Amino acid sequence: METLKRITRTGTAAVDQVVKYACIVFFSVMVVDVVVSVVMRYILVKPMVWSEQLAVYCMIWIAFLSSSIGFRKGAHMGLDLLVKAAPSKISRSMCAIAHVMIIAFLTVFTIWGFVHAFAVRHQTSPVVFNMSMTWAYLALPIGGICMLIQEFGVILIGMEENT
Repeated sequence: METLKRITRTGTAAVDQVVKYACIVFFSVMVVDVVVSVVMRYILVKPMVWSEQLAVYCMIWIAFLSSSIGFRKGAHMGLDLLVKAAPSKISRSMCAIAHVMIIAFLTVFTIWGFVHAFAVRHQTSPVVFNMSMTWAYLALPIGGICMLIQEFGVILIGMEENT
């Protein structure tokens, strides 16, 4: 069991670092894109037609990737009024059911994300360098995988703290 906990800690920390760096890259690209777009549009009067769409794609990737950081830190919104009011045994059961529901949702979300990204593989963005729309839609399943990894980490770390 100790080996599993160590692997889980290492895996979730690695995913966390990769996601942080990826978010930094996407955010940097987005900021540079928006600044250059403003300069081109209002100072040089040569608007870039693709800059807004690129910023949107970067924001989508940031949103789905950074959600896994929220899972790890327990920062997502939740209603725990009933959990806190319930007796200890029932409270633990409610938390376990919630974790199972989260895993089920993220599994379906990830599978659907891959199916959808595959379905749009022949579509291209007419604005952003004829980029395949698969790259934009891959944010969903990759974000789902990262969230699943962090959710399993939360479960194991929570189990460790309760024992």
